[in-house]
Amino acid sequence: MGSTSGHEITHPITVILDGPASYHAWSQNMTVFLKGRRLWRYVTGDIPKPVPRSDTDSGSSDGDSVAAAVVQVDDFEARLEEWESIQCRILSWFINTSVPAISSLLPRLETGQAAWSFLATRYNCTYDFALEFHIEVKLYQMRQESGQSISDYYSQTASMWEQLAAADPPLRYAEDIDLFAKYKDRRRFTQFMMGLREDFEPTRAALLSRSPLPSLDAAVKELISEENRRPHHHLSSSDVVLATPRPPSSSDRSRRICTYCQKPGHDITECYRKKKDDKRKQHQSRGILPLPQAAAVSSAPVDDPVVTVSQLESMFHRYMSQPSPALSVTSGNKSWLLDSACCNHMTPHASHFSQKTPLAPSPIIYTADSSHMSVSHIGTISSPDLTIPDTYLVPKLSLNLLSVGQLCELGLDLHFSNHGVDVQDPLTGKLLGTGRKTGRLFELCNLQIPSHMVSSSVAATTTLSPDLWHSRLGHASLSRLQLLASQGHLGSVNFNKFDCMSCQFGKQTKLPFNNSDSFSSAPFDLVHSDVWGPAPFTTEGGSRYFVIFVDDYSRFTWIYLLKHRSDLVSIFQTFHKMIQTQFSRTIKVFRSDNAQEYHDKSFLSILDSNGTLPHYSCPYTSQQNGRAERKLRHILDVVRTLLISASIPERFWGEAALTAVYTINRIPSPTTHKKSPFELLYDKLPDYSSLRVFGCVCFVSLPSHERNKLEPRSRLCCFLGYGISQKGFRCYDPISRRLRISRHVEFWEHQTFSSRQHFPFISSSMTPIFTDPSIDLYPDPVRDSTPPPSSSDVPSLVLSPAAGSPDSDPASSAPSESPTDIRRSTRLVVNGSIRSRLGLMDPWNVTRTRLVARGFTQEYGIDYEETFAPVARLTSVRSLLAVAAVRHWPLFQMDVKNAFLNGDLLEEVYMQPPPGYPDSQNQVCRLRRALYGLKQAPRAWFAKFSSVVAQQGFTPSSYDSALFIRHTSTGITLILLYVDDMIITATFSVLRSPPSSDGYYLSQAKYASDLLSKAGLTDSKTVSTPLELNVKLNTTDGEPLSDATLYRQLVGSLIYLTVTRPDLAYAVHLVSQFMSAPRSTHYAAVLRILRYIKGTLFHGLHFSAQSSLELRAYADANWAGDPTDRRSTTGYCFLLGSSLISWRSKKQSVVARSSTEAEYRALADATSELLWLRWLLADMGAPQTTSTPIHCDNRSAIHIAHNDVFHERTKHIEIDCHFIRHHLQQSALHLLSVSSEDQLADVFTKSHPPGRLRDLVSKLKMASSSPPCV
Repeated sequence: MGSTSGHEITHPITVILDGPASYHAWSQNMTVFLKGRRLWRYVTGDIPKPVPRSDTDSGSSDGDSVAAAVVQVDDFEARLEEWESIQCRILSWFINTSVPAISSLLPRLETGQAAWSFLATRYNCTYDFALEFHIEVKLYQMRQESGQSISDYYSQTASMWEQLAAADPPLRYAEDIDLFAKYKDRRRFTQFMMGLREDFEPTRAALLSRSPLPSLDAAVKELISEENRRPHHHLSSSDVVLATPRPPSSSDRSRRICTYCQKPGHDITECYRKKKDDKRKQHQSRGILPLPQAAAVSSAPVDDPVVTVSQLESMFHRYMSQPSPALSVTSGNKSWLLDSACCNHMTPHASHFSQKTPLAPSPIIYTADSSHMSVSHIGTISSPDLTIPDTYLVPKLSLNLLSVGQLCELGLDLHFSNHGVDVQDPLTGKLLGTGRKTGRLFELCNLQIPSHMVSSSVAATTTLSPDLWHSRLGHASLSRLQLLASQGHLGSVNFNKFDCMSCQFGKQTKLPFNNSDSFSSAPFDLVHSDVWGPAPFTTEGGSRYFVIFVDDYSRFTWIYLLKHRSDLVSIFQTFHKMIQTQFSRTIKVFRSDNAQEYHDKSFLSILDSNGTLPHYSCPYTSQQNGRAERKLRHILDVVRTLLISASIPERFWGEAALTAVYTINRIPSPTTHKKSPFELLYDKLPDYSSLRVFGCVCFVSLPSHERNKLEPRSRLCCFLGYGISQKGFRCYDPISRRLRISRHVEFWEHQTFSSRQHFPFISSSMTPIFTDPSIDLYPDPVRDSTPPPSSSDVPSLVLSPAAGSPDSDPASSAPSESPTDIRRSTRLVVNGSIRSRLGLMDPWNVTRTRLVARGFTQEYGIDYEETFAPVARLTSVRSLLAVAAVRHWPLFQMDVKNAFLNGDLLEEVYMQPPPGYPDSQNQVCRLRRALYGLKQAPRAWFAKFSSVVAQQGFTPSSYDSALFIRHTSTGITLILLYVDDMIITATFSVLRSPPSSDGYYLSQAKYASDLLSKAGLTDSKTVSTPLELNVKLNTTDGEPLSDATLYRQLVGSLIYLTVTRPDLAYAVHLVSQFMSAPRSTHYAAVLRILRYIKGTLFHGLHFSAQSSLELRAYADANWAGDPTDRRSTTGYCFLLGSSLISWRSKKQSVVARSSTEAEYRALADATSELLWLRWLLADMGAPQTTSTPIHCDNRSAIHIAHNDVFHERTKHIEIDCHFIRHHLQQSALHLLSVSSEDQLADVFTKSHPPGRLRDLVSKLKMASSSPPCV
């Protein structure tokens, strides 16, 4: 009989059973406890349930027999009650030491023996190979953590070894037992050595080098001895401020899942619910167990001592009262401390300033404790040791602070070390200042900042009036200046209202026309153009006209100066070739007015040869070319303003126009999403630091051959613009009467050149002054129309739209943002032709060609056989994106250039030599590798790719041949191949790249926009549904289309658009049925679909990172929905968590006799897709452990699936019934009834009103992003 004192214990052991990982330790501890209480035999069944004893005393009298029977009944009831009490007690111990997910299963088991058998069967490694595999993997990945002792690490691994030992094979002979024990000890020794920290490497090397190897126990003992011999370092009290354990990182917390409450973010030791349940159970036990006895029974570790808030505050104040060199600061007003969190140099001492000016309004300085102080003045600190410009005077401040960021803005380098800090000029290498390290602070001893650094940073560090930037930016408006200042490009600017007389004279206009806000979807889809002139004055290069080209997408403007209007043809040819070379694009639509030069035959032939569509405005309707007209007006406004403000003669209008366009392209506008045209076109911010005031005084350094030793070293010039093909500024020299281009220029931007010196008078008979013997400033436009090369051998990236135009230094067309960003050109203009620096042969006349085989001449069985090459299913692509988003895997995309050329040919294929091949008569070429055009080229490429990745350890998936998988000890790597495009993803341990935080967004907005442009519907109205409600299309309504080419092209493009637009699936499925003979009603339906797309341009699929990986499906059918043949339409969709990964809208192959039959066929199709998806997801590392639900709104179809009895109404779908029922029984799926209102697959079977369609699209979790900022 077992001990009866166990009723006082509610939690006999401290190990909590939460699954297979803890079962072994739990069972060992529970076994020891029960044996100690003499209750183990109740669990094993050795003490069975009591039964009534038989009456063996037949010799007793009747009275004695009655008395004995009464005693016997009482004894049986007592024994039965005792036995049941012990069983309930044991069962309660099992329940109290298990998590709720397990303990909830135990009460139905009446005895401890049944509960013990149940737990052993479910969680013991002996019965579960998957658990054994999991423990093996965990053991292989286990490593000794930082700070973990050898004993703790050994206990952790020993626990896993004990769990695996349960699965050891039974051995009969002593010799086998001894050999197996030695093998197991050696294997455990190896595993234990692998997981040791790096600091035990010497000891590990010594143990591994011994012969024979020591036993595991000996090795552990030696490691513990080595651990104890190591010195222990303790922090002194003066170094400790506040010691806290390292909190787990966010990635650690996100991966942990509590085994008690099954919620992520913590483990069972931190579970609030468990602590709450334990406290409740302790209250229920009513404190029967005394504290000493509990300590003797429980082996739980003692909790950390609890420190109250008041105790912590007293400890902190007690530490802060101790003197610490790290917190000490030298008193006095001469110490300057470097501060990386300080926004500006600041001091409270007014006596330090050599000059200062008051600030109004006063800036506010905020401190770490949320208090604030006002700045009263700004000025320069000057002393024998320190020269610090742009310093704030903050009276309430208590220290002198130097801003590290402000010093870095001056271009200085700060080198911090344990010995102090050095301030150095990186250009000259000169040491400008030094400082010493005081505790943990750096105090500057001396600093002398050169004056040129101070002057170059005035615009960024001082508060300026907007007049200077207004002049620098070509008299930009106040709103544009405020926009630039808000973006941090202009430094500190005090925006008081200012008046500009020059702007009033130069910009005052009538009320403007209403501007169009429409934009093209890509650069050079639409280009506006207009010619201005003749000008009242001829430029120094002889030009009287200029032409502009405006990109509708970015509003970027190119300007070219013309001598005659007829020069437009050569200028446009040069401009178009520049676009093709520098941007790899072609102008799609060219819009202009009805000027005669735009109707020239040679001009129209250029447009026609490049496939560019001309658009002209109606006669006397210049507003239709309003974008170019407004741009001309803007340019001329700025030109007039620049000439007036600088008092420059009108003959320099060409230079003013080039500068105006240069600055306009760098000014953001609300119509361009508050971005500048330069940023939209080149996808980078322009550099505003190189801008100067047009017409200001500048001093250009003279080369040594133009002066002697006693003459001035510079020349007073007038700044007229920016060099593009050279790194410099364009400055007019009034003495030599020519244009100088130099980078060695000093500017006086507050003074105009006209205020210092008069411009010389130039008559029309005199030689033009804009002539430099070394620079061909104005080459003749007809001499050279060859575009700049696009060769990797020439590193020049200079765009030259006016390479052959007069007066053209195309400031607006260069990809460099300032003269300091232009790369050195490797081209040289000699006599108007582009020559190589290495020779006179023009290398750019070589045409790049590709050798393509004429595959249409191949014959099957002779020079080709199999041609099929698998590509990834788009469902696989979406599934991979969904899994990668949830698992936070990074994604990489690769495009293999000339992919087909890598394939090896297995057949003998011969080809005629290409034209120009020497000695090619009576000879043929045998192809060893595939060429583009060969029928087997795709198959050869796929075979080559498969063999290469197989050598790297990848294996193709059995369910998608284009999916390649590699499993390693560090994780999984997946490659998905679509012809020559690859998507690569892997776990973090394989690819170190941060994934997106909220998932991935898949959209075809650009493709849809191009499709609208192709259909000519960019300006059409939108509709709210792709199809009219209850629309019925047939083959007889409407008139046949005379040319079905456009219809087929549009429908084909729409089919591709459904890759990310499931809301279009049914509509596109409907119009694609009439591809052979489309009619006007069908074309009208296609146009309606396109108008719906225009209103939902940015709809797409969002694969959320917060989604689950649980697969669910919806299946529906529209019975007899086709009016032509009365066949039904099948629709289904699959969601992985909240991410839509697969859908279908297709007409059924046979006519269904009832709606139930149609629904059941849809269920069968959905089941086939479901099985494939489950297999594919398992390959991708997202297996479905439970059956997948399929939601159906037809109860009859669900009943047929569960009903084993067939009858006349179901015999014609008997195969489908068997197919679905088989997988129902295999628990691969289960059917759920859903209302028609919640049937998501309804969108794939019929048209819907706007409200219902929006509801379905919302439930499908389709995302609609805002237009991208480009």
